[in-house]
Amino acid sequence: NQIISCKKSAENNFPLTKQLLPDDILSTFGEVKIIESKYNITFDGNKKVSAHFRDFTVHTDQPVAGGGENTAPSPFELFLASLGTCAGFYVAFFCQSRSIPTDNMSIVQTVFRNDTTHMVEKVTLDIMLPPDFPEKYK
Repeated sequence: NQIISCKKSAENNFPLTKQLLPDDILSTFGEVKIIESKYNITFDGNKKVSAHFRDFTVHTDQPVAGGGENTAPSPFELFLASLGTCAGFYVAFFCQSRSIPTDNMSIVQTVFRNDTTHMVEKVTLDIMLPPDFPEKYK
């Protein structure tokens, strides 16, 4: 494993590091270092599609109304969930770095869709704080 960068952002003090994983490939594009990660996508019957990477397999399917068997979230549902979990990681990082417990915290993600086009118009993330959350960080 190799650390690509250990700089910190002045705005948020989060480390901007990327540790290479065993399957990652490091290359350069001019002065820029590029990290390439491979995901193997398989077709598992009917509307099921899976992504294989590192030691994980992420299964997806479509709802019955979309011709699937509803055995797993749809790829778009996983994409939307990844927005919330990514934000959750940074909320947890912020709190942990300041010894603030996250036990009574959550994030409520709301997805707004256009009723006519069914396209996502907006996604909001509301961080639900406990009453004893430090005032200076609200």
